Amino acid sequence: MATEQEHVEYFQRGYRLYKRGNIGLAMKNFQKALDFHPSGCNLRDKDPLYLSFYGVTLARVKGDTITARKLCEAALRSGQSYPEVFLNLGRVFEEMKEYCKAADAYRRGYRMHRDNLELLESLQRVSPRRPNVIPFLDRNHLLNKVAGKILRRAGRSTA
Repeated sequence: MATEQEHVEYFQRGYRLYKRGNIGLAMKNFQKALDFHPSGCNLRDKDPLYLSFYGVTLARVKGDTITARKLCEAALRSGQSYPEVFLNLGRVFEEMKEYCKAADAYRRGYRMHRDNLELLESLQRVSPRRPNVIPFLDRNHLLNKVAGKILRRAGRSTA
């Protein structure tokens, strides 16, 4: 049986690998961190960060978005609130091409963690565009671009 320190080390190693872009090795380390977690197989008692990072890497490496989504949602139900859990759920939804759900996850996370710029950037990246200011003209038409910029500067919605 692994010690608590060992499962923490697996998670930290996985996190460093994830941040460096080595998703495959990161997934293996997150899985080991979960396997050695003191709570055994009970997902409810596992660390929400472990669950969500394993989930997002599982989606990206193996394409198992169903299991990944369940892991990230279990992490949210844990009662602990980490911005990374919302980010990882949003990333899983992006893997599923569910951009509106991804935006919802990022929005919920940003409401709770206003200081997290990564949530805000992710939300802005996947949020649906506003409708054209002049609907019968193409989005790239000069009048639509200029009118949109003017209204945005004025702080008005184009919808």
